Amino acid sequence: MAPLLLVEAIVRGALTSCVAFKFS
Repeated sequence: MAPLLLVEAIVRGALTSCVAFKFS
């Protein structure tokens, strides 16, 4: 079974980084 939680955490972190970079 694929580590979906890990993938979700990575994607969520990437999105958060993009948003933070855009609004900083």
